[in-house]
Amino acid sequence: EGARFSLCRPDPLRRLFENVGLKSVEVRSLEIPTRFQNFDDYWAPFEGGQGPAPGYVVALNDEERARLRTALASRLPPAADGTLPLIARAWGVRGTT
Repeated sequence: EGARFSLCRPDPLRRLFENVGLKSVEVRSLEIPTRFQNFDDYWAPFEGGQGPAPGYVVALNDEERARLRTALASRLPPAADGTLPLIARAWGVRGTT
């Protein structure tokens, strides 16, 4: 989302928190291990249309959606047990008043 939303980067986030009066602002990348049962489990939320990425997916026609799904599945190889381990990332911000 960093390409669409400038706040999704450390420096803009830091400035935002400093601009509202916080001091000693720290921005840190948070990494959370996730594991999906399989690719279908991973893909299902994209078909719901909630949020920017799913909104994009549901706006595609059936052929485009199928091509995207196939391309994405080929780039996310499953573990030996068939699960799909991924790292979810978010920005954490901390400051003091």
